[in-house]
Amino acid sequence: MRKLFFIFLFWTAFTQYSNANILLPDTYLKLNQNIKSKAIEVTNTSKKHKRYRTSFINYLQLSDGSYKKAKNDQEIKFAKPFLHMSPRSFSLKPRETQTIRLFKKNAAFQIAETGEYRSHLLISEVENLDAKKNKVQSSSEGMRINISALMGMSIPVILQKGKLSHTTSIVSSKVILKDKTPHLKVTLLRKGSSSSRGDLDIFLGDQKIGIARNINIFAPLKKRILTIRLYQDSRLKTTVKMSSLKNKTLTIYYNEQQKDKKNTTSKFSHKVDY
Repeated sequence: MRKLFFIFLFWTAFTQYSNANILLPDTYLKLNQNIKSKAIEVTNTSKKHKRYRTSFINYLQLSDGSYKKAKNDQEIKFAKPFLHMSPRSFSLKPRETQTIRLFKKNAAFQIAETGEYRSHLLISEVENLDAKKNKVQSSSEGMRINISALMGMSIPVILQKGKLSHTTSIVSSKVILKDKTPHLKVTLLRKGSSSSRGDLDIFLGDQKIGIARNINIFAPLKKRILTIRLYQDSRLKTTVKMSSLKNKTLTIYYNEQQKDKKNTTSKFSHKVDY
């Protein structure tokens, strides 16, 4: 008997913006007492007609920027109970775009404690509609395995209540070899009741030799560790040689992005004495 097995693989991309099949123009969404709703556009960047489902999922951020599933609300304050979304499912042809709207549940949010709440909006592919139209052809062995990768992407949704604040500073740095190339290992420390987001620049004299963009430190995480490749000059193309850094001083700037406040900058100097 000839049999056909379909294996569906699910992958969630924690890097924002896009993966092989989905494009998101935003890296996170934020709501508060004054912002009652948000909208985000999802674009099917593949060449196939696909169906998607939206849901909320809860993650803890780790110090290296990766995520793991949160076991309970003792680890993090979830935004999910205070939000609903529309639509829950939709289909998109290639290059089509769908707007997803998030709404705050005002009645529930009014009795919530002051603080920051976070969940992730998960957009997952559930069906390749074009695949249904294809005729099944058996292989000579009488069995064919068709692997269909079902993609997914998550985006953080932050809900803030009350007067919240935080500070972020660079507390340490170290030049290391990673994959036989010089990198700078930088530790950021967040203090306070809200999350942090910013950019990091590394200078050798007046030359920018390393960058990291859109660095998130989501509460309750306090320490974020980054490993950043170092380059010869501001063109950021050719990797610097370790010998050229010896006894030199690197200057590191962390510029925090705050939409409703003036941006703040943390400065840290590091003398390379390996």
